[in-house]
Amino acid sequence: YMIAGKILGKEMLGYYSFAFQLASLPLERLVSFIGQIIFPYFSTLQDQPEILKQKFLQGIRLTLLIAGPIFIGAALVAQDAVLLLLTAKWEPIILPFQLLAIGGVFRTLMVFNNQISMAKGLLFLVVTNTFLFAAIMPLGFYFGSINGIIWLSVVWVTLFPALCLISTVRVI
Repeated sequence: YMIAGKILGKEMLGYYSFAFQLASLPLERLVSFIGQIIFPYFSTLQDQPEILKQKFLQGIRLTLLIAGPIFIGAALVAQDAVLLLLTAKWEPIILPFQLLAIGGVFRTLMVFNNQISMAKGLLFLVVTNTFLFAAIMPLGFYFGSINGIIWLSVVWVTLFPALCLISTVRVI
């Protein structure tokens, strides 16, 4: 928000912020639920690396099966929902919301990466992955913001999944 606010100005930052918050609503519920369950479960499997890897991948598939339709559905109905519920004043959030909703699928997967790293006792992976994201994402936010809230949202749909993939490969 700090980077986007400097470049976009208050009004566009407000639209982007609202789109981001709306797209994050399902994520918050899903992540808190998943986080409470998988860390204790993964911890019981830490001495069985092959089973842990198998359960990790099963968990990701199940989450995609649940989160995918939620986020994709939100993206598909966004235009009608925003215009009906929020009025045409909020039309600028439609495309950013759609992009951020699609990006939300990948944001749910990061919960698994962090939880399996901690269950394995590999906190350095959590830290180094966090540094990786912290070093690269702000650059994406800067270049995205230069071109407006749509391109800022594109960063979440392109750069974040790429970093998520790198993080997942490092974890498994």
